[in-house]
Amino acid sequence: MTLPLILGLALTAATASTSLAAPAPSRNGLAGVLRSVTLTNADNGHAVTVRAGDDIRVRLTGGPAQGGTWAWSVPVAGDPAALHRNQGATAPNGDATAVFRAVKTGRSDITSTGRCVPKPGSQCPSAVRQWKVTIEVQ
Repeated sequence: MTLPLILGLALTAATASTSLAAPAPSRNGLAGVLRSVTLTNADNGHAVTVRAGDDIRVRLTGGPAQGGTWAWSVPVAGDPAALHRNQGATAPNGDATAVFRAVKTGRSDITSTGRCVPKPGSQCPSAVRQWKVTIEVQ
């Protein structure tokens, strides 16, 4: 083969491969696929944008406190019409979990309250912890 022919074939192949249109990527890399967002203690005070149909999983970790254990309440949505809670639970170690489905456009906070649960014969600090994430459903 001659050099002009090789260059011509290479140029044709490059043009053909770049002219194929790829689907626009979504937030999870797959166009049209629903996603799941996981929120933890570290997300307190943040804002998150999701699409209707997406799942929001909340996993809050309790922990030791002076005289007891920090325990989270089951997370709740400020607007249950926008965020429907499908699951919610607490554990003896202070953890709390919930799964929400974004069902309509709008804005809602997801909140939980952390309190010290005293060990038998002990007292806890009277402080309360608040956890809140604002969810924007598009």
